[in-house]
Amino acid sequence: MSTYPRSRLMVFLRLLAISTVGAGAIILIVVLITPLEDFPVGNTTLLSVAERESMLPDRGEVTSLEQSVPTTRNGTLASPNLQLPITSQAIDVPRLQAELRLLAQELVELYPQDPASFHVAAQIYRELKETKLAEENWKKSLSLQPQLAGPYVGLAELLIEAGREPEAIAVLDSADALGVSGAQVASTMALAQENLGELERAVAILEQALEEYPASSELSLAAGRVYSQLGEYPDAERYLRAAATDRSTGKSASVLLTGVLARQGKGEEAKQLSKQLSQKTPVETRPSDEDMAFQQQYEYALREIAVNMFSAGGSIAEHNRDIANDIKYLVRGLELNPNQLPLYMSLASAYRQLGDISTVHRLYGSLVELQPGNVLNYLNYASSAMQLGQNDLAESTLREAVDIDKDGVLAKAALARLTLAKGDYEEAKRLAVEVVERNRSVEAYLLLATVYRANGENGAALVAMETARQIDPMHPQLTWDAVEESKLVQP
Repeated sequence: MSTYPRSRLMVFLRLLAISTVGAGAIILIVVLITPLEDFPVGNTTLLSVAERESMLPDRGEVTSLEQSVPTTRNGTLASPNLQLPITSQAIDVPRLQAELRLLAQELVELYPQDPASFHVAAQIYRELKETKLAEENWKKSLSLQPQLAGPYVGLAELLIEAGREPEAIAVLDSADALGVSGAQVASTMALAQENLGELERAVAILEQALEEYPASSELSLAAGRVYSQLGEYPDAERYLRAAATDRSTGKSASVLLTGVLARQGKGEEAKQLSKQLSQKTPVETRPSDEDMAFQQQYEYALREIAVNMFSAGGSIAEHNRDIANDIKYLVRGLELNPNQLPLYMSLASAYRQLGDISTVHRLYGSLVELQPGNVLNYLNYASSAMQLGQNDLAESTLREAVDIDKDGVLAKAALARLTLAKGDYEEAKRLAVEVVERNRSVEAYLLLATVYRANGENGAALVAMETARQIDPMHPQLTWDAVEESKLVQP
């Protein structure tokens, strides 16, 4: 199994479509959202069902990638009746591997001009140990777009795993020649040098990169590891302690740190750290390797890989305005792991583009249940309720959000807008004033100005507008409200 971190999958991919509104603009969240353009949906398959399923073992039982997405009689996409999974679907390793191969093939056939499709296909082939195909796809990705770091890192790591460090260094040198850089590029170059025994060179690369990316736990972990090999234990300890505070590198750094501490005569601290590593923490969701047989470990890892790959496939489809496949891939990811909350957000974005606000509303409702402490879930749920004309539900949801986030402003701002729309000026004013007291931003003062103006308090509205201008005279919202402000001025 590759130890390639899953987070690297999206090094240069577009972020998954998230319909959550940003903190600044969320004050305006309950204003009805203008429906997004319905994107044309192209052909969703380049192989027949029979051809594709013949590539799968035991084809009679396989869940094909050819999942049904209904269309209307004129060929336009219709909103599917989405059935959200409740529990993780059982997997059969050979069949899921075959499904991932089909995903890789489908992505590059559907989106042959998108370098991301070849990047993800390469990731899939690498995880399936089909290294020749992985190498070919990364090279194709780079031929389409040579300015992106992800394929360079993936290809270089693949070469390092094969013991071809000089070739990996050449790949990363070509990236550097084009001005492509980053923490992952540097850490991969340092790893290649480390494997060749060039420890001093590796340290120099890492030190230089850490000046540019001081928060990178991956670079700190690598620096600690190399300094340890050089016998420079105080420096190794310093970097490993930094890496140990990050969740992604914490365990690896702590394991190395125990040895570094012991070599410096800090045996008691090393012993305590070793004891902590042997204890499970309540936040751990993945079973420890000691608790699982090898086959169980592989199945668990393969499921994680598959979820990430289908999630990435959805991102690529969304970028190419192929909403049918976007939905198909995201749903498959949720079948494998219904607790992947970002997939619900991405699905909501896809269904919003279809104009299916009812399904958007259901998805946000699921998020409220799965993640009840996240106020943004309530805000999105309330917004979709408003769009469906369920104003009472929107108000009760926002009041729940206010109770959850008593010291915050997002829910209060949204509730102020809603109560204003209902004509409850005093409640809207009370909430808007509280928002301003907690967050003296342009958006907050513009909200207060809106409430004042609706209540006929034009003088107070002008003062609020002027305060907003003093905070940021170049704020774009002030330009948008220029016409409204002119109406406040008495002739």
